[in-house]
Amino acid sequence: MSVARVARYYAQHKSQFLVPERRDLGIIHTKSAATAAVVKRELRSGVSFASVAKRLVSEQLPYASEGLLSGLEPHVYKEAVLNDAIFSARSHVVSGPVRLDLSHGFHFRSARDIQDIDGYYVFEVLSTVPARQEALSAVQGSLARTLPETLYKEALVRFVKAWRARWRARTVCSPGFVVRNCREFKPVPGEPPEDAYTLN
Repeated sequence: MSVARVARYYAQHKSQFLVPERRDLGIIHTKSAATAAVVKRELRSGVSFASVAKRLVSEQLPYASEGLLSGLEPHVYKEAVLNDAIFSARSHVVSGPVRLDLSHGFHFRSARDIQDIDGYYVFEVLSTVPARQEALSAVQGSLARTLPETLYKEALVRFVKAWRARWRARTVCSPGFVVRNCREFKPVPGEPPEDAYTLN
């Protein structure tokens, strides 16, 4: 793969080489608003996240160690209300409580997941590493190795999409015999998408 082709791909896909902002924070999860209010007062008065997490150990998140969470990137928390609160908070300010109520509209989660995540979050951003753009020189070697396969896959997806569209437009099916490849086919909500790489 030529240096010029690698540089052109990098310039056209710069967002793929953006290292997102990361935040280290103290975070406490509680099941009740009253406990969250008490926790917030304690943290503001100088009590450590570790001591609060130890006292409320049964309510804490498994991926936080002694009330601390390192290197959190945007959208690791899929729930926008918590993600947005954390990534808009000022550093060194105890924030929250932020309430998550996932009992409605989150059918893809198990009851156990909802029970573990629901509740109130009190947190403090301890440090922030700003987002940065990886330089072409830093990614040029790995990009030169992976780019041929990437370009092949992109071309294959374009071909399969065009092939399906062309033949679907020409395929008329009788009522009662309509399948996915017929012009009359209407996708069913929630149905898995077609494989982008095969003509099936």
